[in-house]
Amino acid sequence: MLNPVAFLRSASSRSSSSRFLLAPSSSIDDLFDNETSSCYSEESCSTMSGSHHSTLDRLYTWEKKLYKEVKAGERLRIEYEKRLTHLRNQDVKGEEPTSVDKICAALRSLHTRLKVSIHTVQSVSRRIEILRDEELHPQLMELILDTETISKHDVIRDFPSHLL
Repeated sequence: MLNPVAFLRSASSRSSSSRFLLAPSSSIDDLFDNETSSCYSEESCSTMSGSHHSTLDRLYTWEKKLYKEVKAGERLRIEYEKRLTHLRNQDVKGEEPTSVDKICAALRSLHTRLKVSIHTVQSVSRRIEILRDEELHPQLMELILDTETISKHDVIRDFPSHLL
């Protein structure tokens, strides 16, 4: 007989951020829902440098995608736990092997979907980190330095000339 605890342990041994994951019907390339008409692929994100606005838009889009995926994964995890509890109950009651086998097959399928979900959420999270570290951070540093430079010029310009 299949060990149902092993399924639960493999999903729950992951970090809390990667445990609640997406449904397998989603893919990384499916970045936007029907609200937007464009899609940012891995290549276009890495080659695009632009304004703070476009970077923040892309970051928001990836974060929105991650949120939807985690939410769908949470539903998947709840379904998995329900079926696992059902399997345990049937095992204790000594139900027919055919019904137990059906539940085991469903659990295997859900377990596979959970693993795919974990991988997808991790990939999206990595993409968010790359966008943050390689695009947003340099843009913010540039903005800070420009602001400092402008502030220094304003202080010197507004400083009384007889004190210079």
